[in-house]
Amino acid sequence: MKFLVKSSGKCGRLGIISNLPNRQGETFDTPFLTIYTRGGNVPHITHEVLQLITTENLMMLMPLPTIMTALRSIESCGQSISEFVGLKEYPSYITPQDPGIETPSGYNKGDEVAVWTKNGKRTVDPSKYMNMIEKMKPDMYLALCDGDVNSDSSKKRIVKSMTRTSKLFKDCYNYHQASTELQNVALLAPIEGGYDLNARRLISEEMAVYNVDGYVFDGFHTNGLTVESIPCNAVEPIIRECLERLPKDRLRVIHGAWSPATLLKLVALGFDVFDTSLPFVSTERGSALVFPFNENMALSTPFINSSQKSGKDTNSSGPEYELSIEEDIYKEDFQPILIDCNCLTCKQHTKAYIHHLLKSQELLGKVLLMMHNLHHYLEFFKCIRTAVKNDSLETLCHLVESHRGPL
Repeated sequence: MKFLVKSSGKCGRLGIISNLPNRQGETFDTPFLTIYTRGGNVPHITHEVLQLITTENLMMLMPLPTIMTALRSIESCGQSISEFVGLKEYPSYITPQDPGIETPSGYNKGDEVAVWTKNGKRTVDPSKYMNMIEKMKPDMYLALCDGDVNSDSSKKRIVKSMTRTSKLFKDCYNYHQASTELQNVALLAPIEGGYDLNARRLISEEMAVYNVDGYVFDGFHTNGLTVESIPCNAVEPIIRECLERLPKDRLRVIHGAWSPATLLKLVALGFDVFDTSLPFVSTERGSALVFPFNENMALSTPFINSSQKSGKDTNSSGPEYELSIEEDIYKEDFQPILIDCNCLTCKQHTKAYIHHLLKSQELLGKVLLMMHNLHHYLEFFKCIRTAVKNDSLETLCHLVESHRGPL
């Protein structure tokens, strides 16, 4: 893989990813999104519908917990994971954990990492992990690591995470270097250490000496819903310290369902790659993304957020960015989710209809929500790239942060 930084400044940086295995001629403009999948498929979306949502080049994020049980079938077919799941036109990227689902804590032992599949817990060591990577033939993957750390983790847990990650990475790196099948596959190194600044410095300095294609900033959360409430100022000092110690010409990746406002600040810090776990998380709770990213966007109705739904007071200090379509306020609302949205859902369906589908537990309800949410997020990233290019990311941040629901 080749990554070229075209420009870098206070609004973040623009780059191009190219030369992925078997993807000669394809390029990906950064900042960009990897498309979150489960079992090799975009949740609630068929291959054909995905192509109706967007025609741009995409990369599929395939978390190991969602594809591990299919390993024997993949091996018997002798195909890459992308070919096996019917997405051969899209490059694949494998991670050890699932950013869309909260990872159970406290199960990593010795040189083994717990991976939670649909059949329960499996343990994976570097040899087993790399053997699976060889068989799945992804275009890019993150080395095995211990990211079971968050803001509440003790110093002892952070040290264990760092020590284990260091050994796991060295084993994966040596395997990668010796493998003839992985020579053209991009390897990403994990940057762990929780919220301990000194630990982050040490792991960054250690990883900087390896010849890898990029770095994944991990260990700020345990995935799923644990990400949205993390403010950028909690991670910004740590990220800045790490970036000073890492090569500037390598890919910078961060995963999780970050709030749109926090994500924009992460872009400004210089991250290149994110994922679509936020559209998935919003869809799963029956919500539609509605935060504005241009001046022409308008909401057809006020929205009810999750805190109002549960009867708690709304936190007016932070921006809100989704409509909870399951709320009764929408059962007779015959407007689209967003008036100015060009997605298939907003063009053809109303909030009242989607509300009915969700209340009836019809599969189509979440299909329509995911179509809208994915389209909205992809369009958001187009605006991000334009804002970085025009040095107007701060204006976009103000627009997103100013969007609040009724108090």
